[in-house]
Order: sequence, then C-alpha cells, then structure tokens
Amino acid sequence: MAVKKMKMNWQLLFNVVSIIFIIGCILYFGGRLTYYYLDSKKVIKQESNLIFTILKNNNPIVTEADGLYKIKNELVFKGKEVKNYVEYSGYIWRVIKINENKSVKLIMDKPITSLIYGDDTNYNQSNISNWLNEVEGIGGSGLFFSTLNNPYKYLSSTEYCLDILDEDINNKCKNEVKDQLVTILNIDDYKTMNLDKSFVNNEKVSWLLEKDKEDNLLYINEKGNILKTNNYESLGVKPVITINQRINVKSGNGSKELPIKFEDEKVYVNKIVKIDNDIWNIIEDKDNILKLSLAKINNTLAYSNKTSKFDINNYKNIAYYLNNTFLNSLTYKDKLLEGTFYNSELSDEEGYKYINFFNNKIKAKVGLLNMIDIKNNDLTDYYLMNLTSKLGEVAFVYNNSGKNNESLVNAKKGIVPVIFINKDNIKEGSGELNNPYVVK
Repeated sequence: MAVKKMKMNWQLLFNVVSIIFIIGCILYFGGRLTYYYLDSKKVIKQESNLIFTILKNNNPIVTEADGLYKIKNELVFKGKEVKNYVEYSGYIWRVIKINENKSVKLIMDKPITSLIYGDDTNYNQSNISNWLNEVEGIGGSGLFFSTLNNPYKYLSSTEYCLDILDEDINNKCKNEVKDQLVTILNIDDYKTMNLDKSFVNNEKVSWLLEKDKEDNLLYINEKGNILKTNNYESLGVKPVITINQRINVKSGNGSKELPIKFEDEKVYVNKIVKIDNDIWNIIEDKDNILKLSLAKINNTLAYSNKTSKFDINNYKNIAYYLNNTFLNSLTYKDKLLEGTFYNSELSDEEGYKYINFFNNKIKAKVGLLNMIDIKNNDLTDYYLMNLTSKLGEVAFVYNNSGKNNESLVNAKKGIVPVIFINKDNIKEGSGELNNPYVVK
C-alpha cells in the first residue's frame, strides 16, 4: 500500500507542475502579446498626428491622374491638383514627397527672390547656396536661413543631386549629397513629379541644381520647360527643405485653404503688420527690430535722372523722395527707425561674389528692397536699390515671374518702400491677413 500511495503523489505533483507551467506560459506569452498589441496601438496613436500621416490620410494613393503615387519606397505628389500645402516660417510650401524614412521634402510655392548664380558654376560655391545657407567665412551668408523658425528643431538635411545632366533626362541621380538644410530643386525630383505637368510649374522661372555636360546651368521657364543658361542670369530661387519625421501637426489638412501648420513658436517674418491704414509685410526679424516692405506699389516714378546710386541728397533721386515726400506723408513717421540699407553692386574686378552685396551701406529711414531681400509679395515691375555695372544708365527691376531685369534709371517703375520698426510697438493681432499685427 505504501508503494501505491507514493506513485499517486508523484502523479499529482506532475499534474500540478504541468498546470502551473501551462498557466505560466499563458500569463507570460499572453502578457507579451498584450504588451506588443498595446505598444503598437501606442505607436499608431503617436504617429496619427505626424505630418506624413496627415498627408497620407488626406491623399489616398493613386495610380493615375493627379495625386499621391507610391514609387519604390517613397510617396510622391504628381500633377497640379494635389493637397500638399504646408505653412512654415510664414512661407507657403508644397510637398514634393514623403521620403522612405517618413521625413517630408518641400519646395517653396513661388520664387522668394531672384539671384545671379555667380562666377563659379559649382552649386556649393554659388551665390544661391551662400544666400540659402550659413557658410563659415562668408559674411552675410544664410540670409534666407536666418528667416526660418527654429530650423534645427524642424528640419533634417536635404538630399540633392550634383550630377552632370546628359542627353537622357531619365537617368537616375548618381551623386546625391546630404550636407545642407536648404537647397533648390533637382531634375530627378522634377521629372518624378511629372515635369511641366506638376504643381512646380506655376508660370514662374526658377534655378535647378544640375548643369549639362557643356557646363551650362539649367532652369525651369514659365512654361515648365528645362532650359540652359549662363551663370550671369538673374533667375528665381525656390528653396527646398526637408521636415523631419517626428513633427506633429497643429492644424490643416494640406489644402490651399487649410495648409498644414506645425510650429509652436510665434512667427513674425512673412506676417502682416497694419500701421494706421497701411499694410506692410515683415521681411526680417533681427535683434527685436522688424524690417517691413509696403504691401503695395506706393508710386510709379523714375529712379533717378542719371544714376542707380541711392542718393538721399539728390532731389531728383528716388532716395530723396522716399526720405522726404513719402516719409513726411506718414502719420507714424516718428515710429520709424533709422536702418541699414545696402546699395552695393554684385560685380567687381574679381567677379560676381556674394560678399559684394554688403560692400556699400547707407543709413536711412526709408529705402527699397534689395536683390537679396525676401520678396513675400505678388507685386511686380518695381525698382531694387542695387547698383549696376552701368552706374549711369540702368537700375535693377524685380519681376515676380522670377527675374531681375534692367531698366533705364529715368524710366517710371513701381516703388515699394522699406522701413524698420521696433517689435515692441506691436500691441495686438496674429499677423494674418484677417488679423494683422497692429502697431500703436
């Protein structure tokens, strides 16, 4: 009997251990399954408001017509009627594509200025690259970069192509670089978006990154065609940036009426200011001083009787008109600060160098837009205050198609005044057109 009792105890022990083991497995693997399920739900929830998710939710993938296309591991916007509008730093951008790592590549909707490429046809040494990015050892570089809101928080490095274009436009870029936060459009992206049939073709002229095998530079013309040109043309600049993949959207769905917005900070550049009954655009925010350009053509006048020099003491010069007739017409002239304006010529005996823009400083209450200033308006055919190599004959005129033209100084062109005010003078408003900042 004792032996039989011992056998029953071992059987019971085995059964108990087996049950405990099975329960343990259920608890362990069930717990792991629950953990990963909840974690995946958490990831989905975390990603639900990221910029790439909002873009995908509002743009179903298509295989024909306008829309969002899946091309290998990227999602690319093709055509003109697409919901890919983004507002960042006050600028309106369009989404080129969602990259494989879920970062989002953008291009400015319109040219933000027009620049001469410069003596070197290498993009990294061009006036455009120096204007877009801060470059060590080049004074005044990164002027556009300085207008971006918290770029190291919101931006990732942007890939760009430095290939030489051959006869086959369909060849894939072989020489991609990733060392700048801001670039311009490359042909590889343009052709992927369907070239002249894409939203990039909006009747504006703009530079491209590549050049052809004869060392000619390339650009997009008003019809969306890729043409060659030389490095002394002054053409439109549409910056290209990449928004990093962890940026949460605050509002918007990507439509033109409701562009995607994601910034936490208050922004001043590219916002609207109302002073008395006048509307001004903010083009610079530096050291608590705001630089403003009038949102309309003030007058149509000759630049001068003989020179493109900005000469306040010459009553036949536009500088005299601005700092006397125009200034005295303002009820708020006492709020204007004396500011620094650059009336420099880009070229000198050593060539067309970016640093030349800052050679000649003028102190005044009112000036004009410079070639390197932000042009955040739809105005056209107005004078710039840069000197030209033909000092006694012509002045530069800005055309909002993306070109700087030359005009005889005695020809009547538009005048867009530029002023400086203290930021502390702004007392209310959000800077939007329907609720502008108000100076009191």
